[in-house]
Amino acid sequence: MALASLLLVLAASSILAFAPTGTSLEAQQVQIGGAAAPPSAAVRVSHPSLLATQGSGVLLPLAIPPSIAALGLALGRRARAIATVLLLSYAILGALSIGIFYLPAAAFMAFASGSPSDA
Repeated sequence: MALASLLLVLAASSILAFAPTGTSLEAQQVQIGGAAAPPSAAVRVSHPSLLATQGSGVLLPLAIPPSIAALGLALGRRARAIATVLLLSYAILGALSIGIFYLPAAAFMAFASGSPSDA
């Protein structure tokens, strides 16, 4: 279960960083034909990723949940309980932006902290 939590966190962070998460419109006026012709508008639509719009600084907040989940996986049952609280806190604090994507991982880590096995 802890491994599943880590994989979910890695998937969420990767998708949030590299998947297209926004829409950008760029319009410019172009003159087609002679001076008597009315100008036309050329519109360019793009769908940039979070990394493209926010820059490399966004990678630090996206690296926190995988680090927490990895520690929970590596350090045993007590660390998994702490990792559960930290992942849940991260999900709640960031609930209006990216936090909601980490709730399934927090749930898996909670199940892992209750299981007696180390994996």
